[in-house]
Amino acid sequence: MDRESEVFQTDPLFHPPTPPPDAEIIDIRSSDTCPLNNLENSIIDGLNQSQGCKSLPSLLLWGEQGQKLYDEILAAEEYYPYRAENGLLQQRIEELTTEIASSQADLLVELGAGNMSKTALLLSSIDKRLYSPLTYYALDVDRAQLERSLTQLKERTNLRWIKLCGLLGTYDDGAKWLASPETAEFRTTLIWLGTSIANCEQQAASELLEAFVRDPETGRPQNLSGILVLVDGCRNATQIKLAYDTPSGESRRWIMNALDSARNHLRGSNDISEVDKLLAEENWRFEGHWHPERQRFEIYFVSDRQLEGTIRDNRSALWKFGDGREVALLEYVYSHPELEQIRGNPQRVCAVIDAFAQSQTGLINIGELKGALVCDLIAKYKPSVMLELGGYVGYSAILFGDAVRRAGGKRYLSVEKSPLFAAVAASLVDLAGLRNIVRVVVGTGAEGVQRLHNEGALGTQIEMAFLDHYKPAYTADLKLCERLGLIGKSTVLVADNMIIPGNPEYLAYVRATVAEKRERAKQGEETGNPNLQYVSRSVPSYEPSGHRDALEITECSGTAA
Repeated sequence: MDRESEVFQTDPLFHPPTPPPDAEIIDIRSSDTCPLNNLENSIIDGLNQSQGCKSLPSLLLWGEQGQKLYDEILAAEEYYPYRAENGLLQQRIEELTTEIASSQADLLVELGAGNMSKTALLLSSIDKRLYSPLTYYALDVDRAQLERSLTQLKERTNLRWIKLCGLLGTYDDGAKWLASPETAEFRTTLIWLGTSIANCEQQAASELLEAFVRDPETGRPQNLSGILVLVDGCRNATQIKLAYDTPSGESRRWIMNALDSARNHLRGSNDISEVDKLLAEENWRFEGHWHPERQRFEIYFVSDRQLEGTIRDNRSALWKFGDGREVALLEYVYSHPELEQIRGNPQRVCAVIDAFAQSQTGLINIGELKGALVCDLIAKYKPSVMLELGGYVGYSAILFGDAVRRAGGKRYLSVEKSPLFAAVAASLVDLAGLRNIVRVVVGTGAEGVQRLHNEGALGTQIEMAFLDHYKPAYTADLKLCERLGLIGKSTVLVADNMIIPGNPEYLAYVRATVAEKRERAKQGEETGNPNLQYVSRSVPSYEPSGHRDALEITECSGTAA
């Protein structure tokens, strides 16, 4: 008997159960839950969500073209997860495959079927160590991808004991299939390669693994012999950024391909011109951020223009400003039957704006709950001068300008990029009786800060600032303020929309230690003043729509030596 047979021989009285049905691909889909059967509905549902919550199904990333583009990412020099995972498997292949082969499992189920080079390596090594038959199943929602994957495996391996099959369905379908009477008697080992678990929210990943451990319906333990999961543990922000936003554009091409896939799914039953109006690639750009607090890299489609169209009788406004509603707001306010009672009363002006906003989806304001939080901060810190970046139609300038006045302050400076919106804001500020307190400045955040600094309007340092403008500019504009010497001990920063749509880059910066910021500066990151120390905390709240959001409250505690 050779060494391997001696190590892996099992009880000679053991008789393996009858293998599963002799079919190369078994369809285990639940017709009512299969995402591929409902992909058009999923796309439309995602587009119909409120501002900041819109999404596209991740399944649009895959398919034949998506897999080809993803393979280009795997070949990119900067994409370390693929090479690191391969290196780890090769380094520990004997240990891992010995454990799997000796577990007496009847089934080996892999979650997902993409690039199969790692799977081929594992199966070849397991096969050498087996004493009894084993059936391998690749689980995926895409039949074409399953067929390609199984073909790749057959070409790359020469297996004696392992039979190659596929399961067509979702992960949930897979968990239910393993718990079914036909399959429950078989001992199963799960493998989840490619660090794909990171594509799930933490709670969703836990629930998914729990479904494979226990029968989703009865709660009884599944007949598992083990689970192999590979996870990316890197914490180097620069390395992560280069890997998931590759310099040669492989990541961007893969992500942007989802738009083309969405258009193809929608064109069959919808007006092509309307679909292209919303989802044409030239209307969108890729944006990615490392979110250290959540330990994940998040990718967004971002549009800087108004997009509106009709799909299957659903009117979708993906990004809609400047379509006349801002001017319509002025007409609504100034034609109000109680205009004279409203005049000079900031609270009543805000109430009228709220009433108009409720009938006009997309007219953004900070809302009652978050507004009250900021007003409480103003009352606490009593800034003489307060800065706002992103004034829109003036709601926050009126609400917070009045709070500054009541706290004994002298000036509220609101910077707004759009001349039209700034004009609307200035008119409403005047109506609220705050002309002597609130000043509206036209320009981007950076332009407004530089101009106000040159004029000396901000004093020796910013006392308090409210950030609610273009989200990717939060960090850059804060760094500009630091370089200009406008941030010092006791400066308070209030940043909106930390969850919807989120701003991981800003959070990472204000929560970083001085040592971390100094290290990033050495690596070439654009710097402000890395020696400034911040104490930052998240304050949960809600959007006017009812969606959960948060403010980030940051106070400068001084300069490190």
